Amino acid sequence: MDILEAHVARTAEAEQLFRSIIEAADNASIGVLVLRQGLQESDVDVMYLNQTTERLLGCSRSEVQQLGFWAFIPEAELPAIRAVQQAVVRREVVPSSLRTSYVHRDGRHIPVEVSLGSVELSGMPGTVLFLTDVTDQRTAEMALRRSEKRFRELV
Repeated sequence: MDILEAHVARTAEAEQLFRSIIEAADNASIGVLVLRQGLQESDVDVMYLNQTTERLLGCSRSEVQQLGFWAFIPEAELPAIRAVQQAVVRREVVPSSLRTSYVHRDGRHIPVEVSLGSVELSGMPGTVLFLTDVTDQRTAEMALRRSEKRFRELV
């Protein structure tokens, strides 16, 4: 096998691996979002998102790319998310995970656990995000707190 054939084979294998990871993430209801730093410091290009992320945001891939990353960040979360983005730009260490929320197309704030990984894309810093909707977990936590409070009031 010559060098070109070996390169083509490795590329095909990498693409198959990527598709399998995305399929597994969708099967586990984990959103995948790949971001790359844009030309301006405040620019964040949405490079890829899976079907779970589309459902989480209530928008198609093309709509998310057209609206841009910042359209889905609640105003209250902007300072914290901008700080992470600036760390990415400076190629500094970013947190491995954080809790935040995204704005769904209908205006609801969807609480998410975000796992982050840094990546270099076309010579620019980027980030791979795994998104887990924690709405049910937060609802259960609130119900537990209410139940504990009622119990304490009875005792």
